[in-house]
Amino acid sequence: MTLTVLIFLFCILEVLTPLMVQGVKATLDGLHRTYNATLIALIVSVISAIAMSLFYMTSKGLTVSILNILYILALIIVNWLGSTLGYDKVKEMLTNIKSEE
Repeated sequence: MTLTVLIFLFCILEVLTPLMVQGVKATLDGLHRTYNATLIALIVSVISAIAMSLFYMTSKGLTVSILNILYILALIIVNWLGSTLGYDKVKEMLTNIKSEE
């Protein structure tokens, strides 16, 4: 795995992970459950980053190496940070812009 592939996978995950987090949160809201949004974002980010990395590695026939493990860990961390700063912050910003008009 190269740095270019890592950035490409991150871009894909940055679109998909906040949508999955919102789906989980909407489901929990529908069930009237309390939850920690950051913890949900962490769990979804870890699962989606590992799944995406393993899919890429198996489709390309790559072996597990220390460098690939480091890339996967980096992908998990940046995906989690991106998902926690995702949909909620954009929604809050749009609400603030609407209220100013």
